[in-house]
Amino acid sequence: MLSREKLEDVWERARHIDPVIPVTYCSLFGYERLAVLRTLDEPVQSTLHQVLQGNVTVGTPCVRKSCCGTLRKDGSCDQKCEQSEKNIVQDIMECRNCDATGFPCRNCIEDIFDHKLQEYMDY
Repeated sequence: MLSREKLEDVWERARHIDPVIPVTYCSLFGYERLAVLRTLDEPVQSTLHQVLQGNVTVGTPCVRKSCCGTLRKDGSCDQKCEQSEKNIVQDIMECRNCDATGFPCRNCIEDIFDHKLQEYMDY
């Protein structure tokens, strides 16, 4: 899903992410947003890593709190809850609300990240 160069960039940025200090991640855009994955709890972290690798265990519950679907091997949801029409990782990278208001937006905080991250304005 990502080139080796982009993955290395994500790993480097991840070293500087602190989930309780939003200024360490609020300006991330696109694939850079994946740097927060290491701060998330299980099973969300493992599921998002599987989606990123394109090798999801079939039948894994969808990560979105508002969805009761299950994920296919490629990470797409059988309930088609994705905004990007691809998978939840793509949704994180392409979230228009996050682009407009700063990462993560209120929707991503509640529906994907289960309140493990804060909005910059909440800090």
